[in-house]
Amino acid sequence: MVLDTRAKQVADKHHGIVHHGIVVIGAGFDSAFFLHPFVRRRKARVPVLEWGRHDTDDRQLERGPDSNIRDEDTYSGRPWNYTIGLTGGTNCRFGQTPPFHTR
Repeated sequence: MVLDTRAKQVADKHHGIVHHGIVVIGAGFDSAFFLHPFVRRRKARVPVLEWGRHDTDDRQLERGPDSNIRDEDTYSGRPWNYTIGLTGGTNCRFGQTPPFHTR
């Protein structure tokens, strides 16, 4: 996994020409669900684009929220929460299957 890579770094490395059969937006459960059978059938490099920062489990356990963006600032007026952070909803402590910790 490459964290904190900028688009210009990728473009410079590939001289602006990137050949991929597929580009996946989002690193959450739904993306992984789609990618799993795809990469089993083909030998391919698949870029996965994600928005948000990476917070360690220790930081999340210490501070509580898994994003520096408040729930109220995402989909305000909606009955659901959304996390803007690496892996989006998969990394939420309040939804889907929460990660298990040994502490």
